[in-house]
Amino acid sequence: MIQTIKTMKDCSKIKDKTHSYCVRELNECKSRVTEIQKWIEKEKDIITVMVKMEHGDANVEYARLAMLRDEAKFLVGKIKNLKAQIKDLQKTNSNSAQYHYRMYSMVLRQLNPMQKGIQSLHAVVEYGEMVKSGNIDATVKKAYNKWAKEDKTMIVLDGGVSDDLIEATWFLSDNNIPFTVFHEPDLYGVITSICFLADERVWDTKNYPSYDEFIPQHIVGHNFSTPLVPTEKEWRDYLFKDVDPEPIMKLRELIFSKKLSM
Repeated sequence: MIQTIKTMKDCSKIKDKTHSYCVRELNECKSRVTEIQKWIEKEKDIITVMVKMEHGDANVEYARLAMLRDEAKFLVGKIKNLKAQIKDLQKTNSNSAQYHYRMYSMVLRQLNPMQKGIQSLHAVVEYGEMVKSGNIDATVKKAYNKWAKEDKTMIVLDGGVSDDLIEATWFLSDNNIPFTVFHEPDLYGVITSICFLADERVWDTKNYPSYDEFIPQHIVGHNFSTPLVPTEKEWRDYLFKDVDPEPIMKLRELIFSKKLSM
């Protein structure tokens, strides 16, 4: 009678794959550079012998040597770029555990206050079981562990009637937000609670304002003599770096559209 719905964060999976690809590419480039350096030394020796013996056309060997050096130069630049890319990916992954998190529970409106607390607890336990199962992205696991060990804050919202809760599950699924659902057996299996995590970018509107709220803050904060309106890209790059803010803003809208459960 308990149904747990699990979703994966596709963007995190892509980042993991990109990181693995970059590491593999980096190792291949390093190996090729080592090989080229050996060939360069051999070409130098061949040229030295040919010059001393005044035998044959050394121009061919000089051309090969130049090609090897050009390739080595290109690969050294590529290695530098790959190292920077790997560093950025590692920083992005590590930063995911630095946010503050809140656990949100959306509960069925018809329940009394005690029942709402109990049903929320059921859904939270299911979320923990989802993480323990291992069938979840590593970023989500880090977020849950951060919340469970440090943040611990939980918000219980009035989720509305059954249809409202069902619509909320559709929204969370469409936006790849991991969540759990609890169906109460004593109420004929109706959904009584939906549980999900949200980091500070969702609920901290002061430090992560929407684009419309960011414009006046940006202008006042920089004391422009002539108001310069930042673009949406500047807002996104300034606050969210390489993360798409659209799902964050959508989740914020969902949360703020609900009242605290009484």
